[in-house]
Parts: sequence; C-alpha cells; structure tokens
Amino acid sequence: MTFRQVHRWVSLSVAAIWLIQAITGTLSVFRWEIDDWTVAGEHVPVDLAAVGAKVDALTASPNTDVSSVWTSGTAAGRFDVHYTTADQYRVMRIDGQGRTLRDRSGEQVAAQGAIWDTITSVHTSLKLGDAGEWLIGLSGLLLISNIILGLKLAWPKRGTWRKTLLAKPAGGPVAQLYGWHRKVGLWFAFPALLTVTAGVSMVFADALERGLSAEVAEPTSSVKPGDDRAIGLAAALQTALATYPGGSFSGVSLPDEEEPWYRVRLRNSGEVPRKWGTTIVWVSSNDGQVLGTYNAASPKPGRAVTDSMYAIHTGQAGGAIGRIIVLAIGLCLLTLIALGVPLWAKRRSAAKKSAGGAARQQPASPEGSVQTQD
Repeated sequence: MTFRQVHRWVSLSVAAIWLIQAITGTLSVFRWEIDDWTVAGEHVPVDLAAVGAKVDALTASPNTDVSSVWTSGTAAGRFDVHYTTADQYRVMRIDGQGRTLRDRSGEQVAAQGAIWDTITSVHTSLKLGDAGEWLIGLSGLLLISNIILGLKLAWPKRGTWRKTLLAKPAGGPVAQLYGWHRKVGLWFAFPALLTVTAGVSMVFADALERGLSAEVAEPTSSVKPGDDRAIGLAAALQTALATYPGGSFSGVSLPDEEEPWYRVRLRNSGEVPRKWGTTIVWVSSNDGQVLGTYNAASPKPGRAVTDSMYAIHTGQAGGAIGRIIVLAIGLCLLTLIALGVPLWAKRRSAAKKSAGGAARQQPASPEGSVQTQD
C-alpha cells in the first residue's frame, strides 16, 4: 500500500470523529464570550468580599454544598458557582457584587441551558466517559500522523511554492479538488500539528505529568477532627491574593472532609497567558494559614510543558490572535474533509469507469474470463 493510499484510508476511516472534533472545537473557541453575552445583567465592578459573602451564605443553606467557584472566562467580572442542593447539581452565575444572574442545572443537557458544557463534553470525550477520551486521543494521534503524511505527499518541488500556495488550481474537477485540498493543507499543516499535539497531550495528561516529574504536591491536612470551617471564602481569597500581589483570581475549590483547605487558582504575572491561571495557593479553612503554594510564573521545565498544553490547544497562549488562528485551524479541517471526501468519490468513480472500459475492450474467452496472451 502506498503512502497516498494510507493517507486516504486513514482519513476516510476517522473522518466522522475528526468532523465532530472540528465542529465542536470551532464552536468552543469563543464559547465564554458568547455564553456571557446571553446572560442579562449589567457589568459591575468586582467586590470579592461580596462574592465571598454570597458563596458563604449559599454554603450555609440547608442541604447545600458548594464545590467550586470560577470566573466566567470573560472580562465581565462574573462568576460561576458550582453547587449541589437537594441532590441536584447546579451552576449559578453571579455578578461582581454577588447578585444572581442565572441559576441553571449543571447537568450536560443542552435543553437545560448547558449547551456549551455539552459541546465541550462531546469535544473531549464524545460524551462516552473515559472510553471516549481514549478514542479521542487515538483519533488525535492518527490525525497527527496523517498531517505529517499529507505534508510529505503535498510538499512542492523547489521553485513551485508560490504557485502551489497562491495560484488558483487549474485542470478538471478532480484536479481542482486536489489542488484546493493540497493548498489548504499546506497553509495550515504546521499550526494544526502544534494545536492537535497539545490537545492529544491533554488526554494523556496524568501519564505526561508522571513522565516529566511535573506533579504538583497537595498539602497535608493540619485540621484536627471536629474542627469546623472557621475561615470564609472572602478571607481565603484575600490571603491568596496577598501571597501573589500581582495575581488575579481565577477559581477556587472549597474545603471538604478530605481536603480541609481552599485551593485558590490565580493568574499570576509572568505565567503562560490563559483564561484561568495555574498558580495555586492552599489556604487552611481552620486558621487561614497558607499551607502551600505553586507559582506558575517560575515552574520546573516539565511543569512548564504541562501548564502550556491547554493554552496552546485553545489558542489562549497567543491572546485574541491565537484564538482566531485556532478557529481558522478548525475551519481548515472542516474544509479538508469537505474537499477530501468528494475527491475520493470522484477518483473512485473515474477508476471504475476506466476499469470497466478496459474490460469491455478485451475479447472474452468461451468460459467468460478475459483472454490474455501467453
């Protein structure tokens, strides 16, 4: 089997998964801005004390448990509170003054307002759990190998780069389809390799962290049995921000019985740009002491790699321009599929016609087989 045949059949075999990945990935590039735009309410200055008081009050409600709080992912100064009440998982969006803007089911059901969570779940696991993640990882590895193989097949000869990349493809329908397929692939192959490789590495993040010795150690509990949560969220956030004065709040996981501390995520000055920073401050829920820190602005080499994967895959490492490039890569993959499938169909049809015409030109033996010369 030739390289071209391998490239063709791998593409056809995995095209459906790649199509789903490209559609959901393209839709997700600006999901946070679109989602926030659909939520009514004025954008107000952020008062973390008011936000903390809102969360503390919710935590004190009967049969209610708050697991985490995250910024909405935009510059609007809004927050998503993830909580469970009466055994129902919900997500409440509040503004910078702690006022409720939206309170929806947290289940990944589009009809219940979780359209973006549903899209993200399809993109990362096809909504099939761990098996889906492994399937996505495998399809990503095949995509990487197929991009490299496609580059080998499409690489222009010396002196023909300008014509290949810029000129309109000439010839018949098949030649034009191939020309456009080749041109789009060459334009986006290298940035696609970067973002797809980053995405695949996220599927195998745990193994990658172990291999690079990049794990971040959690603190050990200093809370004695029977101790209550004496420190509220607002005080914990103030402590974390005082630890890194140049940082901004990204999210926090609240204490529980196994981990009696606030795990505060900050976006620190100097770390890889992304919506949610990776600097961490662990604050004791018992006495408000800092139990440990991780500064993502000065990580070990292995951790620098793992911290960068999400930012590269989503384009956030390059700011608005990086995200637009990722959007273009998703559209490019959709275009390659839209060009590649009819190209294969036309070539297949032409090959059948050619084979049929050749067979009709050969005289048949009495037994119905084609006569050949000895």
